[in-house]
Amino acid sequence: MTIPTATPHEACAALFSRYALAQDTGDVDAFLALFTEDAAWHRPMNDAPLVGSAEIVPTARALFGGRGPDFVCQHFVSNVLVTFESAERGEGSCYALAFAATRGADGSAPPIPAIPAGILRYFATFARCDDGWKFAAFRAVRVFRPA
Repeated sequence: MTIPTATPHEACAALFSRYALAQDTGDVDAFLALFTEDAAWHRPMNDAPLVGSAEIVPTARALFGGRGPDFVCQHFVSNVLVTFESAERGEGSCYALAFAATRGADGSAPPIPAIPAGILRYFATFARCDDGWKFAAFRAVRVFRPA
C-alpha cells in the first residue's frame, strides 16, 4: 500500500489545523512540534514575540499546564490561504473562531457559549525542515473580542 504524500500547500495548510487541535486537546508537545527551533510566536495579547525554543517552550508549557481539568476549548479554522516564495519558504493566513467554557460539576459537556471567546486571524511564515514543514513565525491577531 502506498501512502500519499501531502503537497507543500497541504502540509502548510494543515499546520493551522494542527495548531488549533493542539490547543483544543491541551497537547503541548504536539503544539511545540509545530515550530522551528528559532521561530517567533506572537500571541494576541502580547506586543513582543517569543523567539526561539528557549522562550516558546516554557511559556507554552505554563499556558497549557495552567488549564484546569474542566477547561474546554474548540477552535474552528477557515479561509486558509498559503503561498510560496520558494521551495523552502511560504506564507499563509486563516481565520479562527474560538470558543471556551468550563465543564459542569459532574464532568458533563458545557452548554454552547452564546458568544465566541474570540475571532482571530492567524498569519504564518512556513519553513521546510528535515522533518517537514513548520512555523518559522506565527502571529495571532484578535479581530473581534467578546463584548
